[in-house]
Amino acid sequence: MQGENSSFGCRFLAIKVQTDKKVQAFEQHRRLQGVIVFHRVDLWVRGEPEKLSSIAGQLGFSSVGSCFDGKIHENIVYRLPGVAPSAVRFPYIIVSERIDDAESADLITVANFRHVKEMIKKKAQQGLGLEFLISETRKMNGAAVAKWLVQIYDAYSFCERTGCQLILSSGANSTLEMISGRCFDAILNEIGIDPERHWQEMKKWLQTATSKRVMI
Repeated sequence: MQGENSSFGCRFLAIKVQTDKKVQAFEQHRRLQGVIVFHRVDLWVRGEPEKLSSIAGQLGFSSVGSCFDGKIHENIVYRLPGVAPSAVRFPYIIVSERIDDAESADLITVANFRHVKEMIKKKAQQGLGLEFLISETRKMNGAAVAKWLVQIYDAYSFCERTGCQLILSSGANSTLEMISGRCFDAILNEIGIDPERHWQEMKKWLQTATSKRVMI
């Protein structure tokens, strides 16, 4: 079993370091062929929002999430710790790493689902986003990555039962650490989650979350 886990984890490690430089051309080709184009989103990327806005499309994302830098940029969903004090001109979501904030936040970033699963059961409301960061796997060995993948599927099953939304984000600390949308698809497939369905659900979830906020 450990050998299988290591192999499984190694395959994932190989997948997550790929960056497909032809994503933009590939997506354009699919548009021309009339094939559905995924509305992918990576909700946690640190970096200069202006650069993020440009690179997101090249990597196959409709939008990315980042901290507010005082300026408004296209295709950026801003991550705020609480409700904006007044109406704003940009889409944003309320994020937290505290399970105790589950009733007020749109999204909770989870480091270890098994450790907080029971707490989430008690506090989570329908529509809560449970975010897991791919960056957590960077220093893991194959066996640890395999366990992480099992944890994500467990969280996915929990979300299916409770009406919460599984969110997979890169956790990139810069644009150099970003991974492509097709790499996200491969990871979802490896876990056992249909990418097309996932991105459709993510689009609906994000629209609902941002529509709750007052924008000018």
